[in-house]
Amino acid sequence: MRIELHATGETHTAGAAPALNRPGLRHYCVQNFNCEDLAAKVRAGGGQLIAAPLDLGTGNQYAYVRDPEGNILEIEGLPYAPPEQASWIGHIALVTRDIEAAINFYAALLQISPPVPRSVGPSPAIDRMGGLSGAALRGAWLPAGNIALEFWHFDSPSFSGPASREDFSEPGFSHVAFESDDPDRDLERLLDLGAKVPAPAFGALATPGAAVTRFATGPDDVLIELVRMADPALGLNGLSDRAVVARIEER
Repeated sequence: MRIELHATGETHTAGAAPALNRPGLRHYCVQNFNCEDLAAKVRAGGGQLIAAPLDLGTGNQYAYVRDPEGNILEIEGLPYAPPEQASWIGHIALVTRDIEAAINFYAALLQISPPVPRSVGPSPAIDRMGGLSGAALRGAWLPAGNIALEFWHFDSPSFSGPASREDFSEPGFSHVAFESDDPDRDLERLLDLGAKVPAPAFGALATPGAAVTRFATGPDDVLIELVRMADPALGLNGLSDRAVVARIEER
């Protein structure tokens, strides 16, 4: 997938780093054969590991990290991946107040069957990875073509404080974009599923190079962009390795 960057200018200054359990768009996951190699790149780029990479019982190595502005990323080492495979983004993660409502919404948007959430934690390893205490979660995963969508509901510790973004220029992860051949049609589908059109004052900015773009806010006030690119090479068809997630998981 592509990561879109916007400079906030002087509108905001970076505040406290977002909490791991704050509802909304929370992290994306960079995967590779070697998690230690990814950890070294994080440190070299000015980021910090919340804890050293660890095994949660799957055979993979995991770590949560923060980039120089405090945003959360996950790095994951998959021992079954080809060592020569360049790093890729495996999923984006959304923290939700209601995991059943969230997965039903995105499953309907993607027109696939919703998965059954499973419990994760409490365990010392889960606490260490997230820098938490007594973490107990429910998680679910949806395939979304070139990536997956990951959902987490924190039964403990619960989040206290405002979860919604004030406006588009607030530092941090702002939105998730889905490529669409008909954004107006899919906006109507989103609205039928319970999404809402954001207020103009939110100031959402269209993806550069878009022919048509529409915005809606879904569960947990996550901003969703529906976009049709003017040049197909700037969309999914232009990705260098669109099938990497599915190909690796088939191993």
